[in-house]
Amino acid sequence: MKLRNPRTASLLFWAVLAMPLQPDRTAAQAFTIPWEAVADAVVQRMDLQPGETVLLVARAGDFEALVPLLRTRVSAAGATDLGAVEIGGNPIPGSPTTDFVAGLAGLEGPELVAALDAVDLGVMLPGATPADAVYGALQERLWQDQGRTIHFHWAGAYGLDGVLLPLSDDINRWYVDVLLKTDYAALSASQEACEPGTRHRPGGSRAGRRSGR
Repeated sequence: MKLRNPRTASLLFWAVLAMPLQPDRTAAQAFTIPWEAVADAVVQRMDLQPGETVLLVARAGDFEALVPLLRTRVSAAGATDLGAVEIGGNPIPGSPTTDFVAGLAGLEGPELVAALDAVDLGVMLPGATPADAVYGALQERLWQDQGRTIHFHWAGAYGLDGVLLPLSDDINRWYVDVLLKTDYAALSASQEACEPGTRHRPGGSRAGRRSGR
């Protein structure tokens, strides 16, 4: 299925956080991620169209509780659940697979990119990176102005020294707050205002579109 408006077919879900040097230890109690609320928020941001095909890209062992919740909600929204694939292109161990995901096993390079032509929306869950096969292939499709993606940058908080911080209850709490409390209408308006400048390089040449709204 091809989306009706390819120029608005790409959604980049991101959050920029300034982690405090000294977290508030008075609030540093055990934190459980509210998976149901997170899944509801992510699917809402997908803005799914009837029949739109969705593929989740995940790293085995990371955020496994979120995968079935997203897949159930994708189907409930009238979209087509293509399944969840491990970052290397194989089915996720222990997770119900689909014929589509099974067919990706062993593919690489142009063959993998071509196989992903059936994907309207690719969702990169925490742990997936551009160096991974499926992530990279979906990015290649964006360069070709095909499909759209959501990048779920959860494991991406850095300290002021530039070192990646390990996930903790404090960091998880911050990310949940950003996801659930962001004013997305205001964020979208800011992105729309900045977009013309990001699509042009100095000298007048146009920049390639890796991702959009």
